[in-house]
Amino acid sequence: MRQAVCELRFPTLYSLEATKPPAGLATALRKKYLEHGVAKDVAVGPTGVSQDFAHVFTDKKSKSSISLKSSALTIETAQYVSFEDFKDRILEALSFARRTIDSEILTRVGLRYINTVPYSQENISDWVNPELVRALRSGAFGDIPEYHGRIAGERDGKGFAFSHGIGVNNATRAREYVLDIDMFAEGVLVTALPEILDQLHADEFKLFLWTLGPAAYQAMGPATSK
Repeated sequence: MRQAVCELRFPTLYSLEATKPPAGLATALRKKYLEHGVAKDVAVGPTGVSQDFAHVFTDKKSKSSISLKSSALTIETAQYVSFEDFKDRILEALSFARRTIDSEILTRVGLRYINTVPYSQENISDWVNPELVRALRSGAFGDIPEYHGRIAGERDGKGFAFSHGIGVNNATRAREYVLDIDMFAEGVLVTALPEILDQLHADEFKLFLWTLGPAAYQAMGPATSK
């Protein structure tokens, strides 16, 4: 897995648009997330240019971070151990930030997983569901350097966005196939977050299994049954 991300959105707090993080949150995170930085999101819209500060707390050892901006708390890791471990990180981060957020409702809870499998045009259907890579398998377009697809919608009251296509590994520069699944629920009570995370993960894992080919199933082993 390349990356796991959870975004918890809440009603906008303009007081968070400052260069210094809330003192209580910074104190709670400082022992585990040793580094703090400020990132600026700049957007150009019909009313002009707007910017949003994001306070980013990073733990390089676990390749994880927590960021807080005026309307969202985001937890992400590039060193995914298990869903239970990631869920614990999410709930811990929310417990640290809950007093700062000061809301009993999360306007949106998103859980996103970005996975990759080896890529070669000759055997891509061994790693990825052939229904997703039919054009690649056919060879009708020759050696395809760029191939992407996206599906978005709603199912069982939850939204989803699934993107897939040829990507490049930043470390090795080798081509790989990216499977990016994002599922979300809206209007979630803070007290219901553990249950919602379980539901999103279960639905996401089912979709992830569908995206795989036989070689990926074999590489995962017993994990495909969980």
